[in-house]
Amino acid sequence: MLAPFVAESMLQTPRSGVLKHSQPRRRGKLAIRGGQALFELLTEIGDLADRHAQGPLAQEAAILAKAKEVFGDVAMHLMTSARSGGFKQTLVNACPVLELMGDLLLGWLLLWQAGIAQAKLEKLAPGAEDAKLEELCGKSSDIAYYVGKLATARFFLHRVLALAPGKAEVIKGTDDAAVWVPEVAI
Repeated sequence: MLAPFVAESMLQTPRSGVLKHSQPRRRGKLAIRGGQALFELLTEIGDLADRHAQGPLAQEAAILAKAKEVFGDVAMHLMTSARSGGFKQTLVNACPVLELMGDLLLGWLLLWQAGIAQAKLEKLAPGAEDAKLEELCGKSSDIAYYVGKLATARFFLHRVLALAPGKAEVIKGTDDAAVWVPEVAI
């Protein structure tokens, strides 16, 4: 079994050099500073979504706001589950949670970039509709760049980040087959 080996091994860490694991860690990264770091990040994401709630990026902002909300629910679910003895279930969900967090963070950054691109396009081509912007892309590399930023953000938010509620439901689900299956069955 790997667990006794890991528990007794010496691990190198970037910050403190050699670290001997004598006890398992009792807190996950979501619980750092009592969850304050995560709360601050989610607040910042929510602030950006609120800034774009009205205007040309309102649909994308709504998708980001919903993803932020469901990720917050997932984080609370995982912290509650881990505290109540569901630590193994929390480990089973590690990859899906990281995927959801990555999607949320990328959506946040893309919406931020899209907001800048939208403002630049309004200055470079005031009132231009999509058809006119497509034509202008061939004439201006700046316009083409900003149109690309907008298209990338819209695609990701509508096609990837919009799946966040479904991913969250899977993470919060009660399927525990990976936790209870005996080692000999694998």
